[in-house]
Amino acid sequence: MIPTLSKQTLQDIVKLQKKKYRDAQKRYLVSGWNAVRGCLEMPGPQVEAVLVQQGKERYLDQLPAALREQVFLLSEKECNRISDEQMPQGIALLVERPDTQWKGMKQHVQKIIFLEEVNDPGNLGTIIRSALWFGADAIWLSPGSADPFQPKVVRASAGFVAHAAITEQVRPEQLEAFKTRRRLFVAGTVLQGGRSIRSWDMPANRPWALAFGSEAHGLSSRVQALCDARLTIPKTGMGESLNLGISVAVCLYALGEG
Repeated sequence: MIPTLSKQTLQDIVKLQKKKYRDAQKRYLVSGWNAVRGCLEMPGPQVEAVLVQQGKERYLDQLPAALREQVFLLSEKECNRISDEQMPQGIALLVERPDTQWKGMKQHVQKIIFLEEVNDPGNLGTIIRSALWFGADAIWLSPGSADPFQPKVVRASAGFVAHAAITEQVRPEQLEAFKTRRRLFVAGTVLQGGRSIRSWDMPANRPWALAFGSEAHGLSSRVQALCDARLTIPKTGMGESLNLGISVAVCLYALGEG
């Protein structure tokens, strides 16, 4: 027989929709089958519980056997309470929130995505998904960026945020110190006036960071001053600008083809 949640545990999970409780409890929720599947695609995430709505136990047949002992059954009403989705699918994971604090010069990274004040959760989730697809091994978020573990980001990343090496609250001076000590090559993306991403190759013998600003403001002058190169996606058709999530994917693809 599948156990149910206590009232207190349910209340704690409902609170995870707010950042202060995700930080305090050091865990977050992965909701929806697509996100759950992405979260479990590779080993690594510390799953504390599997939450399944009554009547949708069919999902359990597709879960790893190791998780079968961590399943809890919820009513439809309880599923609606823990999720911010309009139509919850009846499956969610309770996952340990990793440490995202700055680790200084101890980080051995080669391909970094640096995001400055990217506060749109959909864009951030898409960027995380693209960064992993194209082999970036670190994502650094400046102050003012969206919480990578909020529900909308988790869903937009298709659950792959669980596999990303994310560092939050990375200030420009920390980026500068890392650049100096580790010979980091920094390339910033600008809407126009930069080198075409089509004809650019990152240095093969140095770690590098590709920096993006928000759609509204772009990179600050402080971060642009740290850039060794400025890159632009050339426009060949119509439109004022590209969506930021798409821009990151295009840049990473172009660099990988070089």
